[in-house]
Amino acid sequence: MAVEIRYRMARLRTEAERERLARIHAGPVSVRLWLGRALVTFGRSVEGAGSGDKESRRSIRV
Repeated sequence: MAVEIRYRMARLRTEAERERLARIHAGPVSVRLWLGRALVTFGRSVEGAGSGDKESRRSIRV
């Protein structure tokens, strides 16, 4: 269960990062981007401040 949650959080982070980069070229903030950022922030607070993508990737392979 924890592995699946980490996998989903990693996917949400990746999607949020892609949308952040797209926003640089696009313009106004979309609701989807705002929601992605909120989910990433929430995920980081749940996982802890020091966790990174490397931990998530390792967990997926376990």
